[in-house]
Amino acid sequence: MVIIGLIAIVLIGIWFSFWLSMKIIEMLPYLILLYIALNILNFILDHKTGILLTILVIAAILISAWIYGSRHPDDESASDQAEAENTAEISPAVADDTDVETLIAQPVALTPAEQRDQAWKQMEKIHPLNMGDGLFIDTKNEQMFLDLGDSEMRGQKYLLEDFSAVQEYKVREETTKTKVIGVRFADMGRYNFADIELSKATNDVLGVSPADYFEGILAQQIFAVHPESSPLQSDDQQGIAGTSH
Repeated sequence: MVIIGLIAIVLIGIWFSFWLSMKIIEMLPYLILLYIALNILNFILDHKTGILLTILVIAAILISAWIYGSRHPDDESASDQAEAENTAEISPAVADDTDVETLIAQPVALTPAEQRDQAWKQMEKIHPLNMGDGLFIDTKNEQMFLDLGDSEMRGQKYLLEDFSAVQEYKVREETTKTKVIGVRFADMGRYNFADIELSKATNDVLGVSPADYFEGILAQQIFAVHPESSPLQSDDQQGIAGTSH
């Protein structure tokens, strides 16, 4: 028990000595200031001794500051320097002075078929009326989508036109079952037509045949543009078929 008590006393003494030394270090600036004040007072009382002590104090302060600065660098300055290094702007290299090539993503051009598929996906969302022969009618937005199939017109495999873009139409061919209607839109040449072959059989949803329904839309648009003319156009002009399948 005596040995344990002695060990405890020694440990307490070591801890107290460490604590006291830390406190002395914390109070060191105040002690230095006190020492300087005493030396100033001594200098006033005895000039010779005071001058010597003042020189020693200044030297001690400078040495202490140097030692403290070497062991504790300026954290704020170091932090500012690190931040400046991390955020420093890198000057862009001039193309003539560097071998590094800057890769710029180029937009991928869509093929006519891909353009058609993309346009159809937008049109399909509103569930347009299927007239047949690749023709779909959107009565709400007054648009028509025409899939040209394997053929092309103006470099495209489809036509997406507003009803108001109809400039002229004519019946190309007519049988007991079908009717081929050629349509010229505003962005087409004077003698260019898109030919669409539609059924003459009555559709249960429409209540009329697709051919009659489509021709009614065309006639209404023509009459709106040219009220003085007859809706049904003559066949005296020769057109270029856009599609017929």
